[in-house]
Amino acid sequence: PSPHPIDAYHAARSLQRSQALAALEALLSSPDAAVQAQAREEIARLCAAAETESKVEGMLLGMGYEKCVCILDEETVLLFTEPITEAEEAAAVLQAAGQACHVPAQQVQLLVP
Repeated sequence: PSPHPIDAYHAARSLQRSQALAALEALLSSPDAAVQAQAREEIARLCAAAETESKVEGMLLGMGYEKCVCILDEETVLLFTEPITEAEEAAAVLQAAGQACHVPAQQVQLLVP
């Protein structure tokens, strides 16, 4: 059987991030100091985004959502999870994700199948 789409996404995201970090780390040995500085900034940004996404996904797991994905976009947080039937529960998820990502709940989008 093929993996759940969310599990497949997590695996693809992990591979893509590993490849991006490897490419950026190669730039750290550049003789150009500006290239090195830009690579360090991008590495820090990627690591911070990964940490925040992981924190939100862990929070959702703790709330009982076994399958979830958090994607940080420029000014928006996208959450993909199992259906949420209660409005109060959806509001709590949006608020908690917003706090974890340091954005207002209005910038969090909850996407469910």
